[in-house]
Amino acid sequence: MGSNVKALKRELDKQIIECCTSGWMEDNISNTSNNVKCHKNFSSLQVREKRFRVDEQDTSEDGFFFVAANILAEFQRTKVVPEIDAYRYSKLNELAGVKSIYSPAKQTIFSQLSEQINYIRTVVGNETKLIISMARQVYDIILLSSKLRSVSNTKFQQGDREFWVNAIDGADIIPVPTARMKTSYIFDSYSGIAVDNKAKQINWIISPKVVPIAFSKSVELEITESVKNQFVNAWDIDYRKCHNLFISNEAKSLIATCIDK
Repeated sequence: MGSNVKALKRELDKQIIECCTSGWMEDNISNTSNNVKCHKNFSSLQVREKRFRVDEQDTSEDGFFFVAANILAEFQRTKVVPEIDAYRYSKLNELAGVKSIYSPAKQTIFSQLSEQINYIRTVVGNETKLIISMARQVYDIILLSSKLRSVSNTKFQQGDREFWVNAIDGADIIPVPTARMKTSYIFDSYSGIAVDNKAKQINWIISPKVVPIAFSKSVELEITESVKNQFVNAWDIDYRKCHNLFISNEAKSLIATCIDK
């Protein structure tokens, strides 16, 4: 069973990177030359945990791992992925050195975006890849306004996944479900997240691709058999995922956010 558990953990970790809209941030944990220093700053971990029970009526012993994999993958897709995204974007917004307040409108959105993009460009130069994480409702305004400004297409790499995204002024735009782009949330390790009553809507966050250093890892996937009359009648699965985001003090001034009025 041990080898199956390890393989399942690897697939679950891969799913997080590929399904989070912020999954590209995890590429930086392996690319940075400051791995040791970064790990020391990951001491305050975010934790998500859950216990699942699979009854014998739901599967045979031979098919247990197939059922367990589907349950865990669905839980991650519908619960953990949105929660990790929400944590990362709210923390980026909190740490950003450049902030503006603006209600998106078709006639002015490109000028607002360009102002912040140009500011970051003056510091990092034209060769540095910029990422715009944008709330879906704002992204839709961009698409409707595309006749007013040139929007190009470019390939984007995230883990092993490659896909096409729109770009403006050389900055790639990643559309994010609007509910994941709030300024603050209440996080609970077992029940998930809730939007803080005082939270505001984030329109977008602009950052050099190399700045946010994120990681997520399945640190526990323990399977316990429940035995009755010498037969397995159920399996308990204890799931535990840790994740966090690190931004160096020097890089905070390179992050720009825009919050709705």
